[in-house]
Amino acid sequence: MTCGPNSIKHRLKNSVPGAGNRRPQHSKGLSRDHASSIHGRKSVWRGRGIFCSPCLRVLTCRDCDHLIGNTRDICDYLIGEGWPADRTHYLPNFVDAKPGIVLNRAEFNTPDDAPLILGLGRLHENKGFDTLIRALAEVPGAYLWIAGADDLKDDLMKLAGEYGVADRVRLLGWRRDVANLFATCDVFCASSRHEPLGNMVIEAWAHGKPVVAQASQGPVQLIAPGESGLLSKLEDVAVLASDQRTVLDDSLLSDTLSRNGRAAFEAEFTEAVVVDKYKAFFDEVAR
Repeated sequence: MTCGPNSIKHRLKNSVPGAGNRRPQHSKGLSRDHASSIHGRKSVWRGRGIFCSPCLRVLTCRDCDHLIGNTRDICDYLIGEGWPADRTHYLPNFVDAKPGIVLNRAEFNTPDDAPLILGLGRLHENKGFDTLIRALAEVPGAYLWIAGADDLKDDLMKLAGEYGVADRVRLLGWRRDVANLFATCDVFCASSRHEPLGNMVIEAWAHGKPVVAQASQGPVQLIAPGESGLLSKLEDVAVLASDQRTVLDDSLLSDTLSRNGRAAFEAEFTEAVVVDKYKAFFDEVAR
């Protein structure tokens, strides 16, 4: 038996910031025929599938046979809460690597030759955009685009004014052309102070962009410091700014981070790789 995502969605939304806000990704590569072929042999498929969650209370899933965590930390948590290790499985997310097109920076009042930093996510305190704006004050000449929407827009612009960078900050609102934003920026900054998954890191890798991040949970699990990205301690504005300057000023390092990040994406997070892992998982539990 599985715990269907819809049946406990309200519990997830009430227990974790941001849970349930991202639409699930479905893959044509993992067909219902493949999954349903194991129905009846083991109670691991019902309706929409094995229950996968960024967090959950294990007691709510005692009727499940297997639990999937999409980060290793989640798997460790499940095991620590008493769930059997042999019925706990790490299966990551995949992201879309379809390339975007370079946007006309003039549409956002941004010079073509200015270094451009990109941030993505809800305008929420967990995303650490306040830290990113403070760091921008120590990255002369760089512009910052933040794509996302929520209640902190006015607060963030007020902060940008206090730090003298309001003329270099652009809050773009909710965007559907994330691939185009990656194609246009020079560096992606994952500034979250709380980020259990780090999908945006994987997306930046997929689009060949160097990543600078605060050391929240997701980026720490994904990034090999100095190889596939740069990590700074949480709330360390000076180091975050220094990391951004370093990547923007050192083209060799930028190229190395981009290349290694793309290699990490291709090894673990493409749709084909993840779908194959799910198929292998279904085959394994069906035995």
